[in-house]
Amino acid sequence: ADFPKLEIHSGETVRDVWGAPANPVDPALHHKAMMRVYRRTMKAGISMTTKEALADKEYRKRGGAFAFPSPMDTFIRGLHRRTMDLHQDWRVRLKRDTSGEEVRREAVAEMLLRLRWDDSDQKARRKLAA
Repeated sequence: ADFPKLEIHSGETVRDVWGAPANPVDPALHHKAMMRVYRRTMKAGISMTTKEALADKEYRKRGGAFAFPSPMDTFIRGLHRRTMDLHQDWRVRLKRDTSGEEVRREAVAEMLLRLRWDDSDQKARRKLAA
């Protein structure tokens, strides 16, 4: 048997499979949160993806929310990279152990703050937190 051929990974195939990403409900508030994070981390030497994740977390802290364009959209932009960034930050900068059930729960809670998803959807919250 031949080795299976994978589809080309492109923006189009991502949209076909997962749909569109969630966007800030209040773009002005998101911009303020982004500017605050960028000013605070200007000389911190952290990656742009980490700054974006911290800006999304700051936006939520200020009462902001994200919404998908439709119920069929489920794409969470930056999921894998932001997860890797958090793991790296905890292991290298904080010198923190990243094994164990309690740490996993803390990491999931942190990721739910850093990712763009519609947190008013309780079904999605259960799935993402599992």
